[in-house]
Amino acid sequence: GPFGTAVRVIGEIDITNGSYRILFDGEKVKNGTAVGTAVDDTFRVPPSVKGNHNVTLVDVASGNQSLPVTFNVTTSCYVSAEPARIQEGLNTTITVGVNGAEANTTYTLTINVTDPTSAHYNATLVLSTNATGSGSNSTLYYGNFSTDANTNYVGTYTIAVNGTLTTGNFTVGLTDKLEYRRIDNVLIRG
Repeated sequence: GPFGTAVRVIGEIDITNGSYRILFDGEKVKNGTAVGTAVDDTFRVPPSVKGNHNVTLVDVASGNQSLPVTFNVTTSCYVSAEPARIQEGLNTTITVGVNGAEANTTYTLTINVTDPTSAHYNATLVLSTNATGSGSNSTLYYGNFSTDANTNYVGTYTIAVNGTLTTGNFTVGLTDKLEYRRIDNVLIRG
């Protein structure tokens, strides 16, 4: 599973009602106290590179450790637009990120935005990961996209990264908000 996945650990330690520690690649991710000698606990996968990682249960008092169990970290991607709702003719910032990728690696991604008329606009984004395989980068839509990119149409603009790697969207409207109170000003742009 990807970074952030909840992993359940079931096992036993030597000392009744003793303390235990759960290790992920030798690093503590959880402490707890056994019920009798039984351990039934969860932890979230920390930021880590893709591939196999060892999960180990340790009896704190005796120092005994379980044999490591392998957990396979998979790469996950996300895309977002901020602001997620803009008015016609304005820009939004599109951010693409990865977790659980290769460490200290540079990726070149293609971002495709499709407007409500089904016209497509592209941009290339270079993203670098850190030692745990996480990284993100942003670009301005429509400012950094192919010629003629725009926000001239009201509706939903879909975002696709490297085809179907990850998808998202943002909305273009005539007004600055979706809801107003009775005395609010309505800003219209079109």
